[in-house]
Amino acid sequence: MVHLSVSALRGNPGGRTYPYAGYLGLSKLTVEGVVRARVEDNKRLLPASSITISIRCYEARTRFTISKVNLLLDATQTLWSAAEGLEYEDLGSGDYPFRISLPSKVGGLSTMQHPDYRIFWRLEAG
Repeated sequence: MVHLSVSALRGNPGGRTYPYAGYLGLSKLTVEGVVRARVEDNKRLLPASSITISIRCYEARTRFTISKVNLLLDATQTLWSAAEGLEYEDLGSGDYPFRISLPSKVGGLSTMQHPDYRIFWRLEAG
């Protein structure tokens, strides 16, 4: 199998938040790093169509045990895709750098949390 991981180029990657530059809603916000694909010990490659990295803003409402999650903002960048004419191609080990910038007039909100409502941001690779 192939294992994907997201690493920061600078800053403190071991903290609770991913390093970024800029201020949400005031200036351009930039997130950069690298997505690493590593083949595990069994040496099996993964047939894949693409590798993408996304910054997403979610809104979650929880009432008793019922939870509803809405996607507020999605900024996605394709880092690798299968060759033209092929639906899938074997994915092996490799490093795929990324740099995603959100404009100053972004539609998402800042992170906040209340007992039954919260807004949060995620950096997702897939």
